[in-house]
Parts: sequence; C-alpha cells; structure tokens
Amino acid sequence: MESHGSHGANAAGKRDGCYDGIIADIAITFHWSHESLMAMRIRDLRKWHNLAIDRAKVIYG
Repeated sequence: MESHGSHGANAAGKRDGCYDGIIADIAITFHWSHESLMAMRIRDLRKWHNLAIDRAKVIYG
C-alpha cells in the first residue's frame, strides 16, 4: 500500500497523502470502500471528488 504510482497518482502530480485524502473524501461522502476507489482511474476519481465537494457544500453550507 506504499506506492500509488500504478494507479496514476504520480503521473497526475499528486503526492500520496493528497491522493489518499481525495479517496477518503469520496469514500466518506458516497459510502464507497477504499479498495473499490483505489481501482478507479484518476480521471474518474477527480470527477467523483468534485461531486463530493459540491455535495458537502450543500450539506454543510
């Protein structure tokens, strides 16, 4: 679980901590497992992360 390079995180210029934070945000917002999100492409993660942020703004103001 050390390197996320195989998931395209490094190619996208994300540090591991930042990438893990994105996954955690999506997992919490949409109640998805961390493992299923790790299997997604970075492009899909960005789309879902934007949706998670929008949803949080609606819920929490």
